Amino acid sequence: GKGHPLVVVNDTREEAAGTVEVTDARSGKRVFKGNYRIEANGRAEIARLRHPSGQGVWVIRYTVPGGREVNHYLYGEPPYDLDAYRQLMQAVQL
Repeated sequence: GKGHPLVVVNDTREEAAGTVEVTDARSGKRVFKGNYRIEANGRAEIARLRHPSGQGVWVIRYTVPGGREVNHYLYGEPPYDLDAYRQLMQAVQL
């Protein structure tokens, strides 16, 4: 399928479940919100995210057994504007 795969990986010995929310760092707009459940030592694609125009950063916030985690994904076609990336990362609460 088309779009960016949103993948969850579980490198533990027990099934895991939680929530995930993806937002665009520049606009704050929610790109995806959902749940996941994954078997022990598993990998699964839980969504395909629409290709946005331009360049930017998606902030990925998710719950895992025992807490919350945050990650990010740089989207768009290279070359990337490093100064713009730095500004976005300073504005985002990771």
